[in-house]
Amino acid sequence: MGLFGEVGASLLLISDGALHPDFFDLSTGLAGEISLKLSTYRVKTAIVIDIESIPSQRFREWAGECNRGQEIRFCAKLQVAEDWLMENE
Repeated sequence: MGLFGEVGASLLLISDGALHPDFFDLSTGLAGEISLKLSTYRVKTAIVIDIESIPSQRFREWAGECNRGQEIRFCAKLQVAEDWLMENE
């Protein structure tokens, strides 16, 4: 996260393959911890994954809540993620 500040970056694109399986298990706290850091440092983040492919209903609900905000978005397609990141930039 420090590197984002050093280089002045404010956008992040993540593919689902880059995320540890614990991220999708809300009981680990990993998703919450990461999302809090991203919010704190104001890093607009798009995660490319089909939410419906995630087995955890709780995670899908949380991802849906994220999608209603402006900081983290889960997108099924790369182009949709890129377009969302570039909005208002």
